[in-house]
Amino acid sequence: MKKYIYFIISVSLFILLLFVNSELPPFGSGENTSYLNNYVVKKYVDDVLDDTGVLSSIAAILYDYRGFDTLGEATVLYTSVLAVSVMLKNEKKYYFRHTESTYLKTVSKLIFPFIFVYGIYITLYGHISPGGAFSGGVVIAAGFILIMLSYGKKYCEYFLDYYRASMIESLSMLWYITVGLFSVLAGYQFLSNKIAGIPTGVAGSVFSGGSIFLLNAAVAMKVFGTIYILFYFIALEEVER
Repeated sequence: MKKYIYFIISVSLFILLLFVNSELPPFGSGENTSYLNNYVVKKYVDDVLDDTGVLSSIAAILYDYRGFDTLGEATVLYTSVLAVSVMLKNEKKYYFRHTESTYLKTVSKLIFPFIFVYGIYITLYGHISPGGAFSGGVVIAAGFILIMLSYGKKYCEYFLDYYRASMIESLSMLWYITVGLFSVLAGYQFLSNKIAGIPTGVAGSVFSGGSIFLLNAAVAMKVFGTIYILFYFIALEEVER
């Protein structure tokens, strides 16, 4: 009986969502007055380049206008890793045996450099084009997880074990806070950017946006370390009894 109730509720919400979406003005239409009537939206759209020196409004919001909020999001990731580490670090489990397929091992080793470079690219250009630290960190972590699934955890531990990954994950938080303290030392609010005198460079170039570029890299390391460590504990290596 419960299944039918859940099904009816889900279908009803889906129909309601379709109805609400049909009443919205088309994207980019002149009928959309939220830009004119909302000061916050107008501020982000009109002043983002002058205030932050970046082309991406999303990056400016995440690491400048709402930089302190992003620090809170990073703290949530840190807390999740800490909780999983406490619960699973000394727990004995048996991991599904990694593949013995020569084809999969060969292909995974060949495409890993491309995945890694692509993740770095998404991170570095996150303040210029769509992408950024969160998606870039996920892509980099996915490359390492692919190797772990193909070769096993012991193989990955040769170049990135738990302690190195946790060091990356922890230092990224310290990096983020340290960048924010630069503006405090200059006499401005925590995580202030251009108004604190941090050079923003030429808009559209990689090294632009002042502290946004540095914070973006810190969050990418945080996301990468978090996902890698979580998978590291969940997928424990199979051991012989």
